[in-house]
Amino acid sequence: TGRPISFSGTIRDISARSAGEFALAESERRFRTIAEYATDIIVTSDHRSTCTYISPSVREILGYEPGEIIGSMMIDLVHPDDIVARHAARNTVLNSPGVDTSGRLRMRRSDGSWLWMEVKSRLIDEDPAHPLILSVIRDVEKSKLLEEALVSARDAAEANAKAKSDFVAMISHEIRTPMTGILGMIDLLRETDSPAERDRFVQILEGSSRTLMRVLDDVLDVAKLDAGAVRVEAAPFDLRQLAGAAVDLFRSSAASRGVSLEIAFDGPLPAVVMGDAARLQQVLVNLVGNAVKFTFEGSIVVRVRQLADDRWCFKVTDQGIGIAPEALATIFDPFKQADASTTR
Repeated sequence: TGRPISFSGTIRDISARSAGEFALAESERRFRTIAEYATDIIVTSDHRSTCTYISPSVREILGYEPGEIIGSMMIDLVHPDDIVARHAARNTVLNSPGVDTSGRLRMRRSDGSWLWMEVKSRLIDEDPAHPLILSVIRDVEKSKLLEEALVSARDAAEANAKAKSDFVAMISHEIRTPMTGILGMIDLLRETDSPAERDRFVQILEGSSRTLMRVLDDVLDVAKLDAGAVRVEAAPFDLRQLAGAAVDLFRSSAASRGVSLEIAFDGPLPAVVMGDAARLQQVLVNLVGNAVKFTFEGSIVVRVRQLADDRWCFKVTDQGIGIAPEALATIFDPFKQADASTTR
């Protein structure tokens, strides 16, 4: 008649299994809730790097929708130069359960740019057939830039400290030279009764004193630079007169060595220009003084020539000892000399 007469069956207690399934579902719910609100990117992937889950934070950090990433290879987002290191980290996780790995790599954003990320990974499912890796990926671009800035600042501070140390050493050497001349001439003045010799010693004393004054002026200029007190002025002056005055300062010292010192001026007369006459003269005096200092025979020529667009070119040519090729790259660096030894 289609009506059941009896039935048979078994009854099994599945409370423990149900509790386990409930706990697993609750754990899954908690994991997804945490992942949904995490600011870092949370990823699960298999042993082949295929993404099985990625948190919504990937939108803000890398610019992708989660659906674009799930099912794809996470390694495809890694910078080519960082792939080998990432493979090594993944192998460590797969072969060493319970071991965490951490490292930095670059990942490609949706706009094609690269972002420095810190990746921490751990094996969370040790099933040999279906291992599962959990990775937490954090944006460290700002901290990476900060670290680089700190390293640059440290290097700059060390270079600055070394430059000041070199400056003190060289200034001490430069001061010692005229001071030796001054003290030596004072001793000779005490011992001589000859008016001619006395006049010659006084002239040497004056030259050494002026040299010492120039060195002290340089030290004062450095102090002004450090304090930000150097101001460039703009006032009219005759460029030919200024260049001639800078050269005249060294005519006697060049002549005493048998070196000819000439100036060649190619420009309008008078050559009135706008600028900082004191600073320009300081540069010319440094260049001409250096030429005289290291030229022992031959000639020194200072050329001043007007170019187009109201520009001027200055050249100081000497027949001195020259500069070693390897030192040319540093001659305009602060406190640098081709030969900084105190015994030269």
